[in-house]
Amino acid sequence: MENLSTPINTATQSSLSLNKMFNCWPVIIYSICSLITIVTSLFVTKEQLKNQGFNSKILYIIVNIISIIIGYLILYMLCKHQYYKTAWVVLLLPIFLTILTFILLFSLGFATGVAIVAKNKLKNMDFSNSE
Repeated sequence: MENLSTPINTATQSSLSLNKMFNCWPVIIYSICSLITIVTSLFVTKEQLKNQGFNSKILYIIVNIISIIIGYLILYMLCKHQYYKTAWVVLLLPIFLTILTFILLFSLGFATGVAIVAKNKLKNMDFSNSE
């Protein structure tokens, strides 16, 4: 009798895993953004590095690459186990938090500016009843 259950070879298994990876849009988007980050990190100036606490450009690039690999692995594992919605949340949460931070800072800055203008106008007003 012939055995109909033939094992899948490793080439087929790796192509299946690559196929799963490329069906996961958060991994694709993260990979593109990561590539852009690595390319732009090559153009960082020494003053910017010192402001961020790095002494050398190579250390800065290595830290970027390590953080990119960790983020990539997290997204890949989420997609591998079919947690697609969670992968989207992990990918988009920093973007939403950044936008929220800018909105809050802008609104606080606007409110502070209005308060300063109102305070200065109150200082310049004459409240004495001299008729």
